[in-house]
Amino acid sequence: MLLTISYINNNEDSEIKETTFAKRFLQTAEEKKDKPILIFYTTESNDEPIRLTYGELLVAINKVATGDVVGLYLPNCLPYVVVEGAIESCGLIMFQLNPTYTSDQLNDEY
Repeated sequence: MLLTISYINNNEDSEIKETTFAKRFLQTAEEKKDKPILIFYTTESNDEPIRLTYGELLVAINKVATGDVVGLYLPNCLPYVVVEGAIESCGLIMFQLNPTYTSDQLNDEY
């Protein structure tokens, strides 16, 4: 795969560093704690969207960051983002479950 000129020009740091999602997220969250990271629009109402900064997301992640192996049974929603971040930042194993599965499918699958 060839890199395009635009990719090379936009990449200020060409050195590839070994890191994890959790380490990089925590570093970025500390650097940008007052900057927005998520704007979550709900489809159920015309309410204002939920806005989170890096710092607010980090606080939410730390509140749920416990355990060992975590099964996640959520659709694409704001709690999914928070819980996935908590799981990743703790170095835990995330076990994703499809919320469209029936109980019988879950029993057969797992």
